[in-house]
Amino acid sequence: VDHVAGTATPGLGEAIAADLSHLLSARSRLRVTAHTSSASAWARETDACVAGNTLNVARVVTGEVAGDRVRLSVTARLTDVASGAVLWTHTVRGALESLAELQGDLARQLALVVDPEGTRPDASVEVHPEAYLAYLKALSLSQRPSAGSIAGSIDLLRRAITLSPQFPRARSLLAIQHTLEVMFGYAGAEALQLARDEAAQALGLDENNGETWCAAGVIDCLGGNWARAEERFRIAHSLTADPLVSGLRCAYLTLSVGQLGRAMQQAEHTLQVAPTHPIGVQMLATLHLALRHDEAA
Repeated sequence: VDHVAGTATPGLGEAIAADLSHLLSARSRLRVTAHTSSASAWARETDACVAGNTLNVARVVTGEVAGDRVRLSVTARLTDVASGAVLWTHTVRGALESLAELQGDLARQLALVVDPEGTRPDASVEVHPEAYLAYLKALSLSQRPSAGSIAGSIDLLRRAITLSPQFPRARSLLAIQHTLEVMFGYAGAEALQLARDEAAQALGLDENNGETWCAAGVIDCLGGNWARAEERFRIAHSLTADPLVSGLRCAYLTLSVGQLGRAMQQAEHTLQVAPTHPIGVQMLATLHLALRHDEAA
């Protein structure tokens, strides 16, 4: 819920939620539902338990952003889906300029509660305040891909990287946006090379980010380097439980050398852990078509 005045950043609450999902899922054992799925479920039902059952998760994080540029507060609440009990509440406070540090602290505290033995999210890199706001705006745009939103997201991310060249999440997201340009036919081979360059730089800054390894795998698929894509998807899968990684790995298995049995297992796993995410259903349908199971498809 967004209650922030005078930030000139529409949708700040949604962007913070999306980045929190990225921080938690990119380098830990936690299975975090993709923000596009959770936001869609929350738009239909704002009861944490109902939304949690729809998403097939054990716990739901809700929260709000309030205040103004000088006095900003971000509150997160962790609710148990089975009982409806609020397990944990945490609030971070500061100026808008310190939002990157506030977000990193919130992610670390939440990960410690949910998975005490797991890897802590890494948000320790120093980020220019305006770079982080540009990144959040780009992240918000990226939730609804279109030619205009991808172009706008790329411009914002370039601005963020100019201000903070060592900001790995911005470079990772830029690699993904250039990849989407190619996948959706908005750009040609030059965009694929830009995506490859940004993914390499992002991994050089943070080699434990599963989303970046997944993006690198997709880039290799688009470039026809199937052997290297297999290795990169394997690394991504070992680092993150994000269902999108499983779905994209399934797509790779289907397209590369016809490993339809493995692909079917991956698609069924994706659908099981994230029933509201469309990629599991889409991949199952594609596999059934490849196997000539037209009625099932």
